[in-house]
Amino acid sequence: MVVYRVCKKEELKKILEDNSFRNIGYNFFDSNLNTHKYNINSKYLHFFLNKDSILYLRTLKDRYICIYDIPEDILKQSEGIGYYWDYINYRVLNEVTEYAVESSNIKMIYLKQVSYIKKDIDYEEFLDDYDLSEYVDTIYNSVEGKRLLLKKF
Repeated sequence: MVVYRVCKKEELKKILEDNSFRNIGYNFFDSNLNTHKYNINSKYLHFFLNKDSILYLRTLKDRYICIYDIPEDILKQSEGIGYYWDYINYRVLNEVTEYAVESSNIKMIYLKQVSYIKKDIDYEEFLDDYDLSEYVDTIYNSVEGKRLLLKKF
């Protein structure tokens, strides 16, 4: 199942250098920000089901949009609801489907595409250009398990 994530350069650099996810992720504790149950000894990465949900995060210049294709069984056991301020008016808390996946369960073959954000993106840009082609440069594509770097970052 295709899911989306926004990350910083440091995370992406570790992934591509190690060709793995063993050195990334964060330890989380149960909170009122979402419905996930965390193992405090494990590191997690969060993913969104819907592409437009990336707008709940800071889609700023010099960050990266990552597209993953993670097996449905892994996502189902990691599914939860995150609570985010509406990205248009910041007055309402929205319930957003998200996945908190243990980093140890993520494989390099799941990473399908990485795009560098070259201009800040907000909801208006997203409405005009759903592919965000004007706002991002694709720097990584996975083709049948082979890595293709299109642009140095």
